[in-house]
Amino acid sequence: MKEPPESHGPHDILLTAVYWVTQFVADYSAKSCKSAAIEAFPGRQIFQTSLLDDPTVDPEMLCDIEGYYDTKQKVIYLHLRGVFDVHTLVKTFDQVSKDLDEKGYLCVWAEIKHKYARALMFLFIVSHVLVLSHPTHSFDISYIYLFRALDATRQKVQNSVMDQLRSVVGIPKEWISVGRPCAPRVLFLFETCPAPFRDVPVGEKSKVMDMLRNAGATNKSQAAGKPSIKKLEHSLEDQIYRILRKSRVVTNNSSNSLFAIPANQEFVFVNTKVDPTRDRLSHMLYEYHSLRNITLDHEQASSNCVQVPQASLWFDVAGKLFSLFMTEGKLKQGLTTLRNLLDTDIKFSEGRCGKVLPLATASYQENLPPHYTRDYHERKLAHAVSVFAVHARGPLFEQYVTQLERECDKHWKNGRQMCELPMMEHSSGVRYVAACNCGRKQGPREDPFTVRGANYEYYQLLAEDCGCCDLETIRFPVFQPSTQDFKAAQLFSNINKTMHSNSLWSPCSCVIPDDDCCVCTDKALLRQPSTTEYLPGMLHADSPSGLLPQFPSWSLICLGPSSLYSHNLGLQDQQQAGLLGGSAYLLPWDVTGCANLSEFVVKIFIGVEYECPRGHRFMCSAPDKVLKTTGSGLVKDNGNKVTGSDMPLYFPCPCRNAKPLVAQLMRIHVVTPKAPIHVTLNPKVQPAPAPCPVFITGFEQPIRLSQSAYWVLRLPYVYVGDHGPYVTPKEPVPLNYGRLLAGMYSITEVAPEEKLVVNVLNMTFVLFR
Repeated sequence: MKEPPESHGPHDILLTAVYWVTQFVADYSAKSCKSAAIEAFPGRQIFQTSLLDDPTVDPEMLCDIEGYYDTKQKVIYLHLRGVFDVHTLVKTFDQVSKDLDEKGYLCVWAEIKHKYARALMFLFIVSHVLVLSHPTHSFDISYIYLFRALDATRQKVQNSVMDQLRSVVGIPKEWISVGRPCAPRVLFLFETCPAPFRDVPVGEKSKVMDMLRNAGATNKSQAAGKPSIKKLEHSLEDQIYRILRKSRVVTNNSSNSLFAIPANQEFVFVNTKVDPTRDRLSHMLYEYHSLRNITLDHEQASSNCVQVPQASLWFDVAGKLFSLFMTEGKLKQGLTTLRNLLDTDIKFSEGRCGKVLPLATASYQENLPPHYTRDYHERKLAHAVSVFAVHARGPLFEQYVTQLERECDKHWKNGRQMCELPMMEHSSGVRYVAACNCGRKQGPREDPFTVRGANYEYYQLLAEDCGCCDLETIRFPVFQPSTQDFKAAQLFSNINKTMHSNSLWSPCSCVIPDDDCCVCTDKALLRQPSTTEYLPGMLHADSPSGLLPQFPSWSLICLGPSSLYSHNLGLQDQQQAGLLGGSAYLLPWDVTGCANLSEFVVKIFIGVEYECPRGHRFMCSAPDKVLKTTGSGLVKDNGNKVTGSDMPLYFPCPCRNAKPLVAQLMRIHVVTPKAPIHVTLNPKVQPAPAPCPVFITGFEQPIRLSQSAYWVLRLPYVYVGDHGPYVTPKEPVPLNYGRLLAGMYSITEVAPEEKLVVNVLNMTFVLFR
């Protein structure tokens, strides 16, 4: 505070706080000229004593309160300076612009208003008279929202203010009970006026009078060309008073209001003199004789009804309350109320974004596999952000997006993150029980580490022991090298050599995608199967054309003639090992065929087999039902549901009720009829929800099965896409989590040349007999 008193002493003082809270563009001067309204009272410059003065504000609060103690008039003048002043805004532009880039306009503006309002709250509590300065001649209605927010906050912090006042020695009890010396009076200063009301400069007055007379003015009043400024001031007073009353800012009981408006005294002053930016001295002299008279009248009225404190007492009170309002961390609840009332945009954005955030988080967590790679995590996160962006609004959008990313990242790293570091081959030591390609023999299998070991090598070893390697087999398309220098195509990571499958039964999961490799869509790859480069993974619908894997992950074996299966007896244990009792049957499927322009019905037997890690095997009669026969061994179900619907890839094993193991769809049994038709298979498997790819066999056309035969299609043990494996869930999942897609089964008519071959074989057989 400038020019402090030599001793506070017992001087009685009246407190006047002059402030200006309007749009910063209203101050047109390089220096803040609203202080001229204060400097008119002592008759000299008190806040800007030199042209070289360059006042600054607190960089944290972006506002400051200047003070001047006039010992002669026993008045303390307070001046609020902040970023709403052009000079201060220019000084703090670098800091504000940096925040604008980082947080956005609405967030920065809300924070500035909040800090500025805290300083205003302090002024309303320690002052007797306040002068509100407007740069124009119209009342800004936005002050109503500010006044109501300050009034509501004042009531919230009343107890805290009273506690601070009790610690001041010698303060009157009346001051403590109401939390302030009085309800301050507010005066309104309009620094400009409409053109008809402006005073004409002395040097130009005669010219204007001559122009008006020449225009036909008949009397002195008309020649003066200036209506009464009092009428304008009284009109503004009526408008302002009605607005304040209607909005309940001002009430009949002034002690409960934020401030008081005098009933029979003028409280509006409109400046009609010259522009202060042109003639600052004459502007100050005019204010000294006009605004000062109005303000002093209110000071005298206030001093008659309010006990004026001593200077030392006021300084003690002001110091404590200033620290209370301007220090972060204090009055937390009350200042939160102030922030919510002022920052309507922030409050709306917070409510809207807070409501949408759980929906976006749920979209990320929907149908997640037990373990997944960073690439899959980022794709799911991008989807969640897009869901959030559809509904979220306001300045807090980016802040909540960051929170969404943090929550999704935490969810991924909480035991679901798949290892993506290169590792040497190893075995976890976990052993399972699994059947061979045809299903006739079971054997132990170790936890696989590579795709080749999981889908090919294990079944090759068991086939030699079973003998099914000698049975009729349909070979799946694989890479056929034409040179010894063949290599893997550089499309994505060579995951088949360094992958730990970690199905439900594996203790860990390791997938090693090469982030330096990207999926190639070059037209050069759209060609016939390459003989120099192979597909380093499993074939799926999105795989580049012209590349084939080194080994088949599928198997299709013919066990023998259709007579191997008897629907009355079902599948015996020596035929299919490990099938659970009551489930060792195939489902009859009646299909209508057509030959030689005549229709006929044929019966095909279908079995959809699941296998759990303990080696238990069972058939399903529907997407949600395990096949079970009646007590007499009859099968009431048919194959319509399993052939016409998506079948779940994972199903709870009925071997135990508590915490059932997850069984995986491993084989399709088909017994073809002795009829002039071919049963065809076109299996497509999607082991996890989208965007998981659909895995295919590699045949361009559906696979045709021979007539009157028992065929077994063995599905892959693990599914590995471009970005890692889709591991078997550890806990039961929704039945639509992984699917064998519908449309796998169909029939085609036998070609004429095939019929001729069959007839010749039959004749040869008869002659031989």
